[in-house]
Amino acid sequence: MLDVKKDKYYQKHYGVSHDTAESMRKEAGNVCEICGRSMTRALNIEHFHFKVVAERTNDIFRPKWRAEVKPPFKGTTVHFADTKEAAILAAKKEALPLSIRGVACFSCNKGLAYFNDNPVTLRCAASYLERFAEKIRLDN
Repeated sequence: MLDVKKDKYYQKHYGVSHDTAESMRKEAGNVCEICGRSMTRALNIEHFHFKVVAERTNDIFRPKWRAEVKPPFKGTTVHFADTKEAAILAAKKEALPLSIRGVACFSCNKGLAYFNDNPVTLRCAASYLERFAEKIRLDN
């Protein structure tokens, strides 16, 4: 019963099975791929953070709703459906497995999301921290 719940959770949130998620964790050596902390608690699949945007269409030859992943990334397409929910679900179902990058602890995964998955901004933040560290470093 527990595996069924876990499977549903991973399918809904990441588009992969619980077994796939666990094999990813084992492949990473049970540590966060960013900070190296042990993954003793919940497994976080690290993924490109995206949102699905849906809008009504005026095209009489297509269904009423159009949904796409924002920002779009390789492998994602625009989806059309008769209901908003169906269009969003189709876009999300396609994008989830393509968005997975690896495994990360909760803090690192959230950090990437807060920086909008932008490597330039992350490098700027690291540079800022390094400059600040130089200012407060005490000579012994």
